[in-house]
Amino acid sequence: LRRLARELGVDARFLGALTDDDLPGLFTGARAIVVPSRYEGFGLAALEGLAAGRPTLVADAGALPEVVGDAGVVLPTDDSQAWADAIRGAADPGTQSPSDRRARAAEFTWRRAAERTVALWRQLAATSAPIAPRS
Repeated sequence: LRRLARELGVDARFLGALTDDDLPGLFTGARAIVVPSRYEGFGLAALEGLAAGRPTLVADAGALPEVVGDAGVVLPTDDSQAWADAIRGAADPGTQSPSDRRARAAEFTWRRAAERTVALWRQLAATSAPIAPRS
């Protein structure tokens, strides 16, 4: 990756292993949080970016669009030009302020996740037919 970055003229820093204590400063100091994943079951890095108030760019795949909602920028997974343009423009505040991004991140709490999970289980239990024992 280092060689490829040099060949492409990309200014990249490879930080190696990081501790949990390193992450808040990195998120807060980033120009943007970029999550081009083709699949994310949730998208914790995107949520951390929003919580830090940073512009957050995500792929239109997996749970990422749902996580960022209107507070982030959703880009086509395979459109490298769209990604390059969005990364270059990440310093532009756009329509979302840091407080809008933080407010979106604040919607995701462990308590809310637990309540929604239990509500879904109850709904499924109320609408599902009992499973007959095998003989």
